[in-house]
Amino acid sequence: MNRKIVKLAMCGLLAVVGLGISAGGAQTKPKVSGPIECERTAKKDSNSSKPEAMDQTCEKNIREGVDPKILEVLDKLEKLGQTIKDLQADLSLERLETLVDDRITKEGKLYYQRDKKQIRFRISFEKKRYDGPWYADREDFVFADGWLTHRQEHGKREDRRQVTRPGQPSRELTRIGKSPLPILMGQKTEEVLKNFEVSLIEANEKTDPAKIKTVHLKLVPRKGTKLAMSHTRLEFWLEEPRCLPVRSQWENDSGDILTADMSKLRVNKKMNKKVFKLPKLPSGYELKEHPLPEEPEDDGKE
Repeated sequence: MNRKIVKLAMCGLLAVVGLGISAGGAQTKPKVSGPIECERTAKKDSNSSKPEAMDQTCEKNIREGVDPKILEVLDKLEKLGQTIKDLQADLSLERLETLVDDRITKEGKLYYQRDKKQIRFRISFEKKRYDGPWYADREDFVFADGWLTHRQEHGKREDRRQVTRPGQPSRELTRIGKSPLPILMGQKTEEVLKNFEVSLIEANEKTDPAKIKTVHLKLVPRKGTKLAMSHTRLEFWLEEPRCLPVRSQWENDSGDILTADMSKLRVNKKMNKKVFKLPKLPSGYELKEHPLPEEPEDDGKE
């Protein structure tokens, strides 16, 4: 699958959704002890026979010194991820390639569904523009039953990549960096604080979504984390008081800025699973499948 295309739709929602263009306003930087304090505690207790106690102390220290408002928002987002079973929204995704000042915008729909073990999502773009008029350009990204499918009308091709094996939980895909769009809903507070420097951004009429009261969080990947190798920042605008994502923005290591706006959010409407099944592949399309390699057989030897 073309790497740039995958980045555009899966960079890093809601967790979808976990989901302006430039960050504005004064920044309030919290005191976050984070992994530094955690590391010291781990070394001090390295000879302990109770690793569980060491981990609990580590998590406790991560929360210490963090702005209470940030903890309140992150805890609410973690709980929210357990109550949302499905979500639909209108989606606008813009990619600004800063080096060449090239702007690409796509518009369509976003669908998300989860149960105890699995998640499903679909992003269906319907039109596109390059700093000019809109034109029809159908493009679908669907994850269901362990496969990620990318169908392009313009290129008349479909790529299917196996992501999880039959029976293997897919909830891991909701984590930031693995979800279709970077999102905070359902993320564990301690995990977010371990991996990011988190700060609150004050309200700014020039950059905030219009006519919506939001709380604005900025996350900077901590040095040494995987996301620090590919992203410089991630920002989230969350509608108050529900804390639903209405805008997310992230900047990659190349300086490209991607902004996802979600509107007309519809939550827990008992979405039909048929939404995640694409129509039969039209004739004339090229199909490529990329299954996971076969797992080696266990011969029983240790």
